[in-house]
Amino acid sequence: PKMRRIAIRLISVVALAMPSQPVFAAVTDTSAQTSDDANTRAHTLFRQAYAAYNAHSYEESRQLLLQAWALRQTYDVASALAQSEMKLKLYREAVMHLQYCLETVAPSTSQQTLEAIKQAQTDAKSHVGTLHITTNREGVSITVDGQPVGMSPLTTPVYVDPGQHEIEFKQGVDSANSSIDIESGGDLNVDVPLEHVAPPPVPAPVAAPPTLTPSASKVDSARPSP
Repeated sequence: PKMRRIAIRLISVVALAMPSQPVFAAVTDTSAQTSDDANTRAHTLFRQAYAAYNAHSYEESRQLLLQAWALRQTYDVASALAQSEMKLKLYREAVMHLQYCLETVAPSTSQQTLEAIKQAQTDAKSHVGTLHITTNREGVSITVDGQPVGMSPLTTPVYVDPGQHEIEFKQGVDSANSSIDIESGGDLNVDVPLEHVAPPPVPAPVAAPPTLTPSASKVDSARPSP
């Protein structure tokens, strides 16, 4: 399709110019008409983004592509997004879109284009930190700097900007934290076991003190004589 050919040209041009160096949900179409409208809109946005990119308006290009991405998450949109993000030095976002691009690349894509995408991802990864996060349980909620990144076991690395980051693991009442510091191009394994924390014991109920009632003789003696 024409949209994919434009994306391939974008990759080729930008890959030559480059020095050696997340959550969108897919839209579910409810009818054929909706799908046609979405594709037409995405195609229009893509062409506008391509024109903005050629005019060196990289932020405008990215915003248009993000709109197209919300309509259809495809290889061609992901690859074009990554190129705009590389120009804007949004390397973490570029790495994630290039990863998506490699996972969904069309079988007909040439080896030259595929190698250009891989090289672009390698270049982008040199500007970010790569975290391989594991724990000893399945189904553990994992967040990085308060942002959810998935449930264990994570199947892909987590990419972060260089610097300090807080990683939290949580499952039910059990939780664990890890603070890490990573530099550009760093690759770090973060394995934090989640230990079971027993709930505090329930205190035994305190018996109520017995209620004292006056004896019958005392009640009788307290009555006045007739």
